[in-house]
Amino acid sequence: GLSLHDAVNAGYSRAFSAIFDSNVTTMLIAIILGFFGTGPVQSFAVTLGIGVLTSFLSAVYVSRLIIEALIKGKTTSSISFSTFLSRNLFQNVNFDIVGKRKIAYAFSTIVIVIGFVLMYLQGGPNLGVDFQGGRAYVVDFNKAVVSSQVADAIRPTFQGAGLEVKQYGAPNRLRITTGYLAEDETQVADQKVVAALNQGLTKFAADAPVIKSTSKVGATIADDIKRTSVLSLALTLLGIFVYVLFRFEKWQYSMAAVIALFHDALLVIASYPIARAFGLNYEMDQIFVAAVLSIIGFSMNDTVVIYDRIREYLRNDPKLTFAQVVNPALNSTFSRTMITFTTVFLVVLV
Repeated sequence: GLSLHDAVNAGYSRAFSAIFDSNVTTMLIAIILGFFGTGPVQSFAVTLGIGVLTSFLSAVYVSRLIIEALIKGKTTSSISFSTFLSRNLFQNVNFDIVGKRKIAYAFSTIVIVIGFVLMYLQGGPNLGVDFQGGRAYVVDFNKAVVSSQVADAIRPTFQGAGLEVKQYGAPNRLRITTGYLAEDETQVADQKVVAALNQGLTKFAADAPVIKSTSKVGATIADDIKRTSVLSLALTLLGIFVYVLFRFEKWQYSMAAVIALFHDALLVIASYPIARAFGLNYEMDQIFVAAVLSIIGFSMNDTVVIYDRIREYLRNDPKLTFAQVVNPALNSTFSRTMITFTTVFLVVLV
């Protein structure tokens, strides 16, 4: 067997290509977001880009320094990277994922179809001000208020126009978004919308509502934002297709990756009208686009690692069947997938 030092060298040498490819695909998303996004999306892109660079540096350099410091002077032939809680976690995982793939196909198809049918019945997607144009107001109260009660009070004053009211940070702060007079970008229209809002808020006069800030997106600007958002998604998928083709030298890898990413995006989009059917009114805006691209990034990150393992298995034995290659590749990377999912989920939850 190899010595500890040689084992570390071999491990990092074998892992470098997967680490490099997964970070490049995520950086590609950060670049596209930074180039086509505006405002908070650009800020998110910068943060994502910095995060990718620092995580890459940590993965290939800092972690190696730490491990080499741990094994320096060790007389034993092994080193443990687990605790008593995680030692046997995900060990000997052997799911027949290929054999059960039709269940996954059916589940995804049902969710996506239900989501888009609900979207049609709901009159289309619940677009935010970024995409449909309109005005958004941040309103402070002197105590916590119920967003649904505020929405019921002001809805008649906006004459049936699109309306969304949701808590915005503090319990006594709401963000009120409306498409009322969205096509009219004059100052007179601004005053009419504010007057309608104040009229609707008279029921809450005792709570001293104060409009703290206003944002407005004209219909023309909204159309431009929609176009750039769709373009950013399309360029992301195209860029990933080209890069995977370059790295793995087979178009089948690229096509499978893009189909999987397209599937992930459709599932996220379908979840919005489903949530809306249960009373959770989430908007589709630029932040939504950034979130979808982030999901694509994490998904692609995992896909590249699995592809790298598949390539390794095929290099060792080209005669293996599809199931004999894919199942071990997925099972051997299952612990990494679960760790990534758990850490990202905890961050989003917080």
